[in-house]
Amino acid sequence: APLTAGNGGAVAWWSAPSDTQALFDQMRELVGEEGVIQVNHPLSPGMFALAGFDDVTAAPSRADYWSWDFQTFELLNGGTEDLDAMRDNWFALLDFGAVRVPTGSSDSHYRFIPCGLGRTDVFVDSTDVATVGVEEVRDALLAGHVVVASGTTLRATATGSGAPGLPGDTVVGESVTVRATVRAPDWIQPGTLRVYVGGELAAEEQ
Repeated sequence: APLTAGNGGAVAWWSAPSDTQALFDQMRELVGEEGVIQVNHPLSPGMFALAGFDDVTAAPSRADYWSWDFQTFELLNGGTEDLDAMRDNWFALLDFGAVRVPTGSSDSHYRFIPCGLGRTDVFVDSTDVATVGVEEVRDALLAGHVVVASGTTLRATATGSGAPGLPGDTVVGESVTVRATVRAPDWIQPGTLRVYVGGELAAEEQ
């Protein structure tokens, strides 16, 4: 359903503070604790690049350019040129227990940037899109029930000692079975499916 009221709007960029935490504090005041703050294009250039985020220590070199008060970040933004580096940053966050949810955006400002090249598939417990509201999408997003896609997409579960888990869920067991189905339109040829464990490549399949 469309929003029926304003959501607070954006911080006036022309009067924003130079300290990132102060800026995020302004954003949090606008959206509240239930709102979602996302870091857009983190590396081109964005907060991760400007703050000198280190994917070994999971810490920024410039604290005044950094804030931890965000829940989502763009893993894909208008293309895949930053994907490998941004994925390393994401894995560093996960390794240090700083769970943040990746998203994808096409960011199509110009005709030579294709629409839909970056996309966020959000898993919600419904097959009728007309019944899905803003709250359901937000809750699924913050739970990490997403797949960041670009042409192809995945339907994936992981099963340990309990029920199957969706992307973003924690699965416990002596062994875990991952099931993934790759989907794509007939004019796109899927590439290689890779599974990473602890940031290291564990399996791949053509």
